[in-house]
Amino acid sequence: MDGETVIASEVEIKEADEEEPEEMEFEGTIETIDGDIWTMTVDDETMRVDVSEAEIDGEPDEGLEAEVEGVMDGETVIASKVEIEEAGEEEPEED
Repeated sequence: MDGETVIASEVEIKEADEEEPEEMEFEGTIETIDGDIWTMTVDDETMRVDVSEAEIDGEPDEGLEAEVEGVMDGETVIASKVEIEEAGEEEPEED
């Protein structure tokens, strides 16, 4: 401090109404793959998914089911983890 003056070495500005991104997890069908951007159908709704930073388990292909974890950013889901269900693979039924 220099008298009545504060000398800052770093300043971070945050928006007053800035919220944390909403985390989400869902399972859907891969409809299209365009590089790192996938279009998926989830409960009759189309979702845009960015997998550029995601850990992907399995080989993605159109028509396969995938479980996605990520956050919503505007109209796009930014995926952090994707698990591909292989063709013919089904979830075990719980009794």
